[in-house]
Amino acid sequence: MKFLIFLPVVLTLVCGCGTQPADDSSTEPSLEAEFTLKTPNEGISIVTRTPTLSWTCSVENASFRLQLSTDRNFARPIIDMASLSVASYDVPAGKLTHDKTYYWRVSATKGGKTSNWSTIWTFKTVFLP
Repeated sequence: MKFLIFLPVVLTLVCGCGTQPADDSSTEPSLEAEFTLKTPNEGISIVTRTPTLSWTCSVENASFRLQLSTDRNFARPIIDMASLSVASYDVPAGKLTHDKTYYWRVSATKGGKTSNWSTIWTFKTVFLP
């Protein structure tokens, strides 16, 4: 008498759509967006310490994240606002000081996807006696 043994076979398909480790930043879906930073103009010196930062974005109905810092790497931003519903932000009094260079950038979020950062623009506050 012969016995047939049937062993279950597990088939795993690899399609490149599996999950990546949680610390891999490439797992975040990317949103294609183009930004035009508007004001203050790149490299300008301004008198006010409460400027309005404004931009346009190619993605309609997106929310925005704005960062403003005194260092180009944004290691410790002075302002880090997420979920802005409009493409502008009025810097509140007390955030900026005179005679200092500031760097700012924005990104967009829509449908669980986030864009890359915009280009970085700078402006300088001038000293007023």
